[in-house]
Amino acid sequence: CLLHLHKTTWALAAIKKALRIEPRAAHYWNTQGAILLERNDRLGAIDAYQHVVGINPQMFDAFLNLAKVFHSERQWEQEQQ
Repeated sequence: CLLHLHKTTWALAAIKKALRIEPRAAHYWNTQGAILLERNDRLGAIDAYQHVVGINPQMFDAFLNLAKVFHSERQWEQEQQ
């Protein structure tokens, strides 16, 4: 588990560095969303995917990823009731 956390920490640092260089690179934002979701940071993932949609509305992967996050949030909320 710690190894996995270390890898996502490293990946997140690398993608943030890439975004500082190319802040309008939709694929970097999409990757950041995936990393954040892997770390269970749903709100961060949603924010990243929304950046993708704002930069490139034709990047349908971002819409699908947003839908997955919202669907998993809804399932989690239902399980908590």
